[in-house]
Amino acid sequence: MSQEQLFARHSRGVRRLFPIAARALASRYLPFLRQHVPIFAWLPNYRRENLASDVIAGIVVTMVLVPTAMAYAQLAGLPVQAGLYGSILPVMLYAAFSRSPVLSVAPVTIVSLMVGSILAPLGQAGSAETIGCALILAFLSGCILLALGALRLGTIANFVSHPVLNGFVSAAGVVMVCGQLKSLLGLSLPSTTIAPYVVVQALSHLHNVRFATWLIAGGAVGLLVYRVRVTRLLMQRGAIGPTLAAYLPKAMPLVVVGLGVLLCRLFDLEKSSGVLVVGSIPSGLPPISLPPLDGAAWRILLPGALLISLVGFIESMAVAKVLARKRGERVDFDQELIAMGTANLGAAFTSGYPVSAGLFRSAINIEAGAVTPLASIVTAIGMLLTVLVLGPVLYYLPQSVLAAIVITASFGLIKFKPFFQAWRCDRLDGFAFIATFVGVLAFGIEAGLLAGIALSIGTYLWRSSRPLVSVIEKPADSGTFTSSNAAYPSIVSIAIGDSLYFGNAEFVERQVQGLLAKATGTHTCVLVFSSVNSLDSSAIDVLSNLHRDLEAKGVTLRLAEVKPPLRPLLAKAGLAALVDP
Repeated sequence: MSQEQLFARHSRGVRRLFPIAARALASRYLPFLRQHVPIFAWLPNYRRENLASDVIAGIVVTMVLVPTAMAYAQLAGLPVQAGLYGSILPVMLYAAFSRSPVLSVAPVTIVSLMVGSILAPLGQAGSAETIGCALILAFLSGCILLALGALRLGTIANFVSHPVLNGFVSAAGVVMVCGQLKSLLGLSLPSTTIAPYVVVQALSHLHNVRFATWLIAGGAVGLLVYRVRVTRLLMQRGAIGPTLAAYLPKAMPLVVVGLGVLLCRLFDLEKSSGVLVVGSIPSGLPPISLPPLDGAAWRILLPGALLISLVGFIESMAVAKVLARKRGERVDFDQELIAMGTANLGAAFTSGYPVSAGLFRSAINIEAGAVTPLASIVTAIGMLLTVLVLGPVLYYLPQSVLAAIVITASFGLIKFKPFFQAWRCDRLDGFAFIATFVGVLAFGIEAGLLAGIALSIGTYLWRSSRPLVSVIEKPADSGTFTSSNAAYPSIVSIAIGDSLYFGNAEFVERQVQGLLAKATGTHTCVLVFSSVNSLDSSAIDVLSNLHRDLEAKGVTLRLAEVKPPLRPLLAKAGLAALVDP
């Protein structure tokens, strides 16, 4: 047999073995991949009838994302291409690892503001040092989110109260508006997130603003704020049809970008009128990047990365819950942590910066008809084509246009209705909103947010240390219990309103002793444990002491409605006899 015949025979054997090996690998690893990488679950079962909807939605979101990604990069103190790069591979990775069919992940306002606030003291905006630090932030955020997802700690988002989060978001909106004044007006102002100081500086330099900058800034803000009215007016005059009118308000940021580029290019406003433009944007694929191996920088940036991870995840999960509720779906918080962590690692290795989910883009994704995560993949492809083709065109984009996009997006963040709702329900929650809001404005993003989180946790601890302890009265003609200060003459039933632990056990003991002191002729005290879900050793010690004290006074202690998991603990402590059978 010739060498050629042997090679052909060997090749046929290999070809026969390949399908067998592929099937064996698929049967072994495909269930694991479907569980942990959801794209392997939905892509093989993709329905062709959804393709047109997903492609259209992906294109619409791309039109919105191109200008906003550049604007948010400018907000973060980075070159505009960092926002474009952060909207390609991270978007694809999130689509692969997320179970949410419509959540849109890319650079967002809050995270961009936090990145800018963290990077401002570390170097000049757009310098190599700040770009490297942004990569470190993305890498650390990705690792933190992946670790939380692997440990199944998605519920960590519940530890920041809504008033604190609302206060932070509203204050961040004010900070973003103030922070973009220098780009909107073409002024040279100090880089700081202390909003009152920025406003004072901007007002003192208004006389330096050029007329062309005023014109472009005012026109951009006007078109973005009144986008719906402008669309309605154009439709009434027959300039556009119903189909275009449905998409024009969503695509207005792209329209504003196009008009700004056209004006600057036609009239050479950069040279003739001193209008600040974006400048050179590198064309081509996003460059592969590695976070700098600077130990000092990593130590400095770690606290900021923790805050970015926490806020980004909370914001993303708030968006996910709102959209899932509308679509009748459930959110897997732990899988979303893994998806966001993977997306941020993708940003770190492709010259981007930390990313998160945005409500505005996600809502547009749904309204445009997205059915599956394929719409996000189409968006990522559209962003890739943008950086390959449109770099030279975007050279003439005025910085004031990008600032206008950020400012108009920030208006939607500033809301005081949640404060009034919180104040009416609970004054402590209202105070948490105000404290966080004022803290962010007066002391900066990180300090204000940390103060709000500390206040939120402190409020929770204070409340849990003072549970409701009240006497229960059972009227003779009723089968229900009602809370009352009036005690039975011989038997007093007292409800314990929360689980008992070292922080509240002694408070509960004092309250019980105080209620019994008001009752006369009592021979039995019944503690109703219907709301008690856990006991620690301190709580058991307090119960033992209470039992001995009451027994010395001739009062019998009994525990009612004790839940089954608590009975063994009480038995080990020698208190089984107190439990009412």
